[in-house]
Amino acid sequence: MNLFHIGSELRRFGTGKFPLATVFVLILIPLLFGGLFVWSYWDPASRVKDLPVALVNSDEGAKINGQDVNVGQNVVDTLIDSGRVEFEQVDPDAALKGVKDGTYYFAIEVPKDFSQAVATVQETGTPDRTTLTALFNNANGYLGAVMGNTIVSNVVKNIDSLLGSQVTARLLVGYSTVPDPAAPPENPSAAEGTWSIAEGIDRLDDGAHQLADGSEQLKDGVGQANDGVGALADGLKQLQGATDKLGDGAGEVADGVRQVQENAEQLAGKQKLLASALVDIDTGLREIGTPEAMKLADQTKGLIDAIKEGQDPESLEKLQLLAAGAAEVQRQLLDPQADYRGGLIKVQGGTDRLKNGTQQLFDASEQLTVGTRQLADGTTQLAEGTDRMVVAASMLSDGLVELGTDGSQLALQVAGGDADKPEQATSTNPGLPLSGMGLAPIFISMGLFVGATTTYMVFRPLQRRVIESGAAPFKVVMASFLPTVIIGLAQATVMYLVQHFALGLEAHRGLGLLAAMYLWSITAMAIAQGLNAIFGVALGRTLGMALMTLQMVSSGGLYPAETQPAPLRWFHTFDPMTYSVNLMRQMIFETDLSVDHRMWISLAVLVGILVLFLLGSTFAAARERQIKYQEFRPQVTV
Repeated sequence: MNLFHIGSELRRFGTGKFPLATVFVLILIPLLFGGLFVWSYWDPASRVKDLPVALVNSDEGAKINGQDVNVGQNVVDTLIDSGRVEFEQVDPDAALKGVKDGTYYFAIEVPKDFSQAVATVQETGTPDRTTLTALFNNANGYLGAVMGNTIVSNVVKNIDSLLGSQVTARLLVGYSTVPDPAAPPENPSAAEGTWSIAEGIDRLDDGAHQLADGSEQLKDGVGQANDGVGALADGLKQLQGATDKLGDGAGEVADGVRQVQENAEQLAGKQKLLASALVDIDTGLREIGTPEAMKLADQTKGLIDAIKEGQDPESLEKLQLLAAGAAEVQRQLLDPQADYRGGLIKVQGGTDRLKNGTQQLFDASEQLTVGTRQLADGTTQLAEGTDRMVVAASMLSDGLVELGTDGSQLALQVAGGDADKPEQATSTNPGLPLSGMGLAPIFISMGLFVGATTTYMVFRPLQRRVIESGAAPFKVVMASFLPTVIIGLAQATVMYLVQHFALGLEAHRGLGLLAAMYLWSITAMAIAQGLNAIFGVALGRTLGMALMTLQMVSSGGLYPAETQPAPLRWFHTFDPMTYSVNLMRQMIFETDLSVDHRMWISLAVLVGILVLFLLGSTFAAARERQIKYQEFRPQVTV
């Protein structure tokens, strides 16, 4: 018997209408997942324009530049004219009723003070805070709410383009849900309290920014004072140097005065000696008494008088005072113990300490500036955080939220344009894929696995006739496996054609995607055959359905495996569908295979799983053959 002989298993479906129809249905069954699901989720964002949404304008208007205007109505008209969503302007009662009964997926209300908030821009430059309310109903579906959040973000973006970022920077979006009849009524004072907290935090934020500005001014002032003290210290050092030079000059003056004084004193002594000698001569001449002697005595007397006139005691006293004064000036200028020099040294030391102090004060003022800026940033973040606590219902006295005050509300902050800049995932591929394109790997994998499981509900995992013929166990496995492989390849081919031509899936590696689908289909057939052969048809089919569900949630095809519970994260590594999803992603999207090795890993793992389950089926075939042999040759006969 040829190892790869298909045998009669497939030929038994070749006669009659119903067997052929069965094969046709088996080929098309994977399209329920790989075709219908992908088509359904291919590009839902392009059909958001058909989503019914209620618009409520509660704006009471305001005077802007002396004219009565209703900015809220302008916003509503702009949104309706945009055609991006099926907006319908209704009153609050109709909006609330429509969200409750499912007529509208959600409702958006422009607050009554919206125009007034816009008017304050021109009056104060800063608009009042106001709240744009979005009302949802959990019964309308989770994804509807997710899409609604995106729509609300686009609404804020439209408001930003229409009115400017000054308005949207102070705009809150209040997200509310319809009332739960079983829930206790909310305490409105709590919501009012959150607004009080928010306003207080805003004032704190303003104060922190003022403090930061003041610290900047303080730093500048201290810097100027520090520069002035430095200049004073430098000037005192120059004064000290000049004083030293002046002291040296005063010493030279004192020395000169002392020299003059000594010379004057010596001259005065010599004058006294000369005068005394002349007096003796005058006395002697007068004792002689001759006319000539008397005449000579008179001349001597004149010399004595002249010498006496030349002697000036006051001049000597002045020279003494001058010498003493010069010495005192020198002492004051040079002696550290003197009042002047000692005071100058103290002033110099004080200015040095003052300079060090002002430098420390300047450094501290810089730290204060940094700290106050951090404080201002922190209070800004705190203000934004408290804005998230604010409940939209507490701001309005009528409209949607008033009608739903007994429900739970959650206010989210969109100040600073956060809502009109929704986060987007970045990709190494040129452009983000459509949602259907991104989900295609998991749905294709699920479809082909369902196709394999269903195929072995029609085909026998092991043919009794082949077992009884005495064929080798692996030949027994191939006799049932190869016909299902043909069915699996047909399933994968049809699914690929539908993906490519009907849905427009343009894979980066088109033939690679087809080959990946072939490999996964063959592997899924081996898994289905192995489960049915090892555990029996009933239990094997049940395990196959259970394994399909477990593979789907653990593969990472819908949500990243890291977001799953711990048991599913553990199974993710062993999940065959993990590697089929990774392999198909590598084929659909442009990846650098020299860096991203998941394609090679997936190929190796899938081939390994294929071989493993074929070996399991071979073991089951050998077991069945042993049982049949014992039935024909019983060890004990009766």
